[in-house]
Amino acid sequence: PAPAPTISSFTAQYDSIPPLSNAVLSWSSTGGTSATIDQGVGPVSASGVIAKSFVTETTTFTLTVTNSAGASVTASTTVTVVPNPTITSFTASPSTIASGGSTTLSWASIGAVSGSISNFGLVAASGSVVASNITRSTIFSLVVSNSVAGSHPQFPGTSAFAQVAVTVI
Repeated sequence: PAPAPTISSFTAQYDSIPPLSNAVLSWSSTGGTSATIDQGVGPVSASGVIAKSFVTETTTFTLTVTNSAGASVTASTTVTVVPNPTITSFTASPSTIASGGSTTLSWASIGAVSGSISNFGLVAASGSVVASNITRSTIFSLVVSNSVAGSHPQFPGTSAFAQVAVTVI
């Protein structure tokens, strides 16, 4: 009888990716005469690496390895697609102030887990802060990031950017 096939590993390079990114899958198996990965990947070698392009939603990939007697073994790995963050508002109220005055910066975002505002540093993904003792016209910059940005900054679209101006008169 043919030896039972085994899968020693089946993993995704990244557990989480932004939409339309590549899911890079790697695997190693023995004892099989054929191997396939579902989700449109198709037939593959017994061991290898392949990129499934343009993944748009969280996907579980299943590797099936079959031997000459028809016995098969499977393994699965899931790639989570994390939506790109968006800033839905970023305002300064009031936006025109006298020298030495203050303004409240308010912002909201969707899909972000953290943020940063110039002159303030780290802030929540949505919230407000008071900027005080402003002596010259200033442009405040807000950057919000999703959960993929911190661990995989090479992916595009993991952060969003907005600016608001405060005019000193």
